[in-house]
Amino acid sequence: MKAKIYRAFALAFAFLGLIVFSMLFNQQMHGNFAEAMKDPFTIVILLFSFAPAAVFSWRAARLEKKLLAARSQQE
Repeated sequence: MKAKIYRAFALAFAFLGLIVFSMLFNQQMHGNFAEAMKDPFTIVILLFSFAPAAVFSWRAARLEKKLLAARSQQE
């Protein structure tokens, strides 16, 4: 159950991260993709936007592996 909650949070944060990334990208780079590839701030924006989703997804995967291991030991 916990893994499913973490997975749902990961998806929600990924969606919110996409919105935050889009807003920051347009605000800082004015939509110029070529300029963004030269600026290291783009990486900071990506990490800031998608880090919570990555953490929740990683945690959900670990819990799912523990659950599968526990189920296989019971059988």
